[in-house]
Amino acid sequence: MVEASKIYRASSKEEALRELKHWSKVWGGIVPEAVHCLEEDFEELTEFFQCPEFLWKSLRTTNVIERVFREVRRRTRPISCFQNRDSVERIIFAIFHRQNNLWKEKLLWDKKTTSKF
Repeated sequence: MVEASKIYRASSKEEALRELKHWSKVWGGIVPEAVHCLEEDFEELTEFFQCPEFLWKSLRTTNVIERVFREVRRRTRPISCFQNRDSVERIIFAIFHRQNNLWKEKLLWDKKTTSKF
């Protein structure tokens, strides 16, 4: 299914739609559920095209989310045993809360000038 990557690596939303149509024809009979899912979510999956191009790679990947989950594992592993579910939820909430505050302070780009920071 390497061809599916052509959809989100397209140079425009219009090109992505052409790639989706081609991919759907090829894979529709093989994995119809995957084709249906991608077609149904196409608009949401291609929202990144509305942002400056230098952000596309960051926006279309899950690297940021995976980094937060790595931080959760890093912080919880040393605590080999939790007293109860509430204690686990408190530490995970604290990690996510801290990360959200960091993201608030760090802009990806200046919307007025569209330049990188």
